[in-house]
Amino acid sequence: MPESSSAFTIAEQTGRKRVLILKERALPYRPFTLSGSMRAETTWYPGNPIASMQVLGNEEAPTTITGRWADRFLRSIDDEGRAVQASAIALLGTGGAGATQPVANVVELAKTVDSIRREGQVVEVTWDQQIRHGIVEQFVQNWDRAEILNWEITFKWISQGEREVPISFALEVDQKSLSAKFNTLYDQLHTSLAAPFSLVEDIQRALDEMDAIISDAIGSITDTTANITDAVLTPATAVKRTLAAMETIKEGALRIENIVSSKAARALINTDEIDALSQGQTLTAESYVRGVKISARLLKTTAAEQNDTLTRRDDEQEILAVFTAHTNMDLRDVSTRFYGTQEEWRRLLKYNGLTSSKLLAGMFIMVPRLINSGV
Repeated sequence: MPESSSAFTIAEQTGRKRVLILKERALPYRPFTLSGSMRAETTWYPGNPIASMQVLGNEEAPTTITGRWADRFLRSIDDEGRAVQASAIALLGTGGAGATQPVANVVELAKTVDSIRREGQVVEVTWDQQIRHGIVEQFVQNWDRAEILNWEITFKWISQGEREVPISFALEVDQKSLSAKFNTLYDQLHTSLAAPFSLVEDIQRALDEMDAIISDAIGSITDTTANITDAVLTPATAVKRTLAAMETIKEGALRIENIVSSKAARALINTDEIDALSQGQTLTAESYVRGVKISARLLKTTAAEQNDTLTRRDDEQEILAVFTAHTNMDLRDVSTRFYGTQEEWRRLLKYNGLTSSKLLAGMFIMVPRLINSGV
């Protein structure tokens, strides 16, 4: 195979985010075959000469590449075991950082590729202008000897490199929606705050204040979710409001943890005779504190997780609109409305985490901008 200045790059998008760069004699043999198809279901009805066809969307066919690695092109030591300058035709970086180091020998290179396969992380594969996202489905190793490997890698693709963005809002108005989740968690916390004994006044006042602040923040999420349509509330504004509410919830839940931990559990009981409290009363106070902490931490953790997801989505240029579906609608209708073509319905399906193009009335559909298209 002739040497080339082009690099073949395998970059993990998840997990350890390693980047493996192959150059020159470490490159796969040509050709590098890419193919795809349009999936469709055809139905022939009796007596009708014209079939009915449902287009299901694009599918990228798996790609298999082959090559040969030899220590004499890679190694960093000579036959006498003395250090030599590595060839840098196989480079490895970790953590998504730009810095890379030469892979010392064929064994280490094979271990790296096999580790990427075994861990099953999503990878971005780049060669010249070709970009694909997928996984390393198979890695075949045919060893001539310890320093020479004939190899074969099969990639299973999921896309041509379209940007993946996490979903920020629940997509259906049901018990799994964002507002319903937080209302449920708040109800648990609110119930746990009701002590089976009289609390010290300053503790009761502080807990009531935090309870009200969290309640208002969750009410804001509920209102935002109810109004997240392109006609009522812009997507960017909805995300920013929800982010602010999440921060308030996190801080309020943390404050509640600190309040009930500020004194010994028995000292939370409003009495002038703490030393006279029975063991049962002390255990009741400790159980109360435990329950409040568990509920507060669950609410705080959930708010933090949602905050991270929303932060990754907080880009006004990313979202074109948020559409509320009506009865008997399909993603093709949404695609036509915003993109002028039905062909982007698969993008909407994947972007919103749906499994069917059929929409239920009231579903929120996030419509992303098409990168480099002007839409």
